[in-house]
Amino acid sequence: MLSYIFTILLFTCLTRLTSAESSCQHPESPKESKCEGCPPMFNGKPCASTTWYNDLTKGACGCGNEPNPPDFWTKSKYTAAGNAMMIDPGNPTNSWCVSNCGLCFELCTTGGTHNGEPATPGECIVVQLENRCSDGYGEASNYLCGQNMSPWDCVADPGTCHGMKNTNMYGYPAHFDLQNAALQITEGLGWHNPEVTWEQVDCSRGGLRGLGC
Repeated sequence: MLSYIFTILLFTCLTRLTSAESSCQHPESPKESKCEGCPPMFNGKPCASTTWYNDLTKGACGCGNEPNPPDFWTKSKYTAAGNAMMIDPGNPTNSWCVSNCGLCFELCTTGGTHNGEPATPGECIVVQLENRCSDGYGEASNYLCGQNMSPWDCVADPGTCHGMKNTNMYGYPAHFDLQNAALQITEGLGWHNPEVTWEQVDCSRGGLRGLGC
């Protein structure tokens, strides 16, 4: 009998460990999440979804010439497009000279992923925002970048953050679309859409430069 009870408790524990997920309202479950609560947290830090893209335009922050060469710093270093309410919370439909150009964030893998491949937990990089991800903003499906709250407001006001569309379709208050023009994400890091924690940091932590329009 004791052996049976132990087996049930162990199964329950293991199920809980593998089924962590944002408790904010959202329509789709991540493939594998290590984050819990609303906003979803891991090791005391808020969580985000990530993807990667390859783009040589100047981006929403207008850096360099059009097109940028592949070795231009915004294309070869760790940079990202932030979701609409991250890159310009005051004017999320704005797509040029957005207000939060140049902010830097430390991203650390949790071991989860919303729809890709989990990365080894605890791998960290510092990324700088230089573009805007608008996928889903103002649309019926808010997809990855259509959150109606900024990630900072979501952290500060969990009760409101809990409402549908205040996080993305997987329940994350922030999304980082990582620049991969130099294959620095998929080949350099071996990342394929990992779940991460995020923390705003000084850009010097990543050897990155100041940025503005």
